[in-house]
Amino acid sequence: MSWASFFANPSCDIQASHKISTITEHESNKLAGNWTVGDRIRSLARGAFVLNEIGDHTEAQNLFKQVEAMDYEVFAADDPEVAEHKVNMGRAYSDSGNYQRAEEYFKQALQMLHKKEDMQSTYLLDAVKYYKIMLERAGRHRDAVLLGAQTAAESHGENQHNVFRTSVG
Repeated sequence: MSWASFFANPSCDIQASHKISTITEHESNKLAGNWTVGDRIRSLARGAFVLNEIGDHTEAQNLFKQVEAMDYEVFAADDPEVAEHKVNMGRAYSDSGNYQRAEEYFKQALQMLHKKEDMQSTYLLDAVKYYKIMLERAGRHRDAVLLGAQTAAESHGENQHNVFRTSVG
């Protein structure tokens, strides 16, 4: 069975979760070879991302917590890769319905990305996109619209950094 068909089959969720855990464990064990801590973090983050995509949000959150604990050992505090991990952690919490916790991670990511001051950054656009999705899911439609409007204004140089100073919600 190919990976594509394996993941496309919803009845394989338990098997998929086990396979991803095994793959992540296998990749983590490679650390004894030429893998750096950064490689291990990226491997865990990829495994967590896939677990979230197949619906195993709890296991994804557990792996992302491991990633979060190691991020600052390797990456600078405002590294876009750390922000990406926070966005994906926010997605895992949002997908499991824990919107309050998701929002914390989205706000952290936005604050980190704000320091880079690149309003066209793919990382920033993804953070805003998934934050808006979470706000919509939580029934906070007005906040989602405001976030989108503020982001659009900032990307055109208006009201510099207002989205990061305004408390959504």
